[in-house]
Amino acid sequence: MAETDKTLLIIDSHALIYRAYFAFPPSLTTSTGEPVNAVYGYTSLVLDVLMKFKPTNVIAVMDSKGATAREADYSFYKSNRDSADDMMTSQIPRIEEMLKIFQIPLLKIDGIEADDIISTIDHAYSGKWAKTIVVTGDQDLFQLVDDDTNVYLAGRKFSESRLFEAKDVIEKLGIRPDQVPDYKSIAGDASDNIPGVKGIGPKGAIELISAETRTSAMRTCSVRSAEAASMEWCGRKATICAQYRLGGKPPRVGDG
Repeated sequence: MAETDKTLLIIDSHALIYRAYFAFPPSLTTSTGEPVNAVYGYTSLVLDVLMKFKPTNVIAVMDSKGATAREADYSFYKSNRDSADDMMTSQIPRIEEMLKIFQIPLLKIDGIEADDIISTIDHAYSGKWAKTIVVTGDQDLFQLVDDDTNVYLAGRKFSESRLFEAKDVIEKLGIRPDQVPDYKSIAGDASDNIPGVKGIGPKGAIELISAETRTSAMRTCSVRSAEAASMEWCGRKATICAQYRLGGKPPRVGDG
């Protein structure tokens, strides 16, 4: 098989579990009353993407417990989010069990966010011996999209899920995938509690980064030095990093 015929599927598990939990009613339970709506939804989507994309290699990624580097640097990072619903988190062991049955390896690393692990895997392998498809419900991962990487974004209804290439990201957001960190560093990101630059909203951010490079955009903000510093600081929170060292290749489908 030619290298270009290989497809690496990376499953952003926590993002999909969250989508699945709210996509299916809590009344979906086992005969003993155990809630399985997130298990059912997650499994359904995994089966769907396996059949749709027929990947040669696949790996699932999850967040781990404990503080991350971003939280250590900024204690308010994601602090505006409600605590995970016990009914949802109680289903994670079942989902991990399902992944074992499907022989899909699961990777989670203490102190490193799933987004950063996904980015690391993508940078390590995509374009070298495979094309990558990241399956997620998180638009932050649009910043990984390029000629060798696409994002399959799960919709609020799974039937609305869609594959995004670079042109699709531009159509949806009005900016290129590589400009997503700059956009978030200026406009902020309420979901991650990233404040952005005061006085410049989403529309202004798009106009700014569409017209200028990152360097000149920072120069524009540096009219007031505090704003330039704010943009750079927020940018570090919004940029997905590739910081984990990997060895070898992700296992093939069914390798266990």
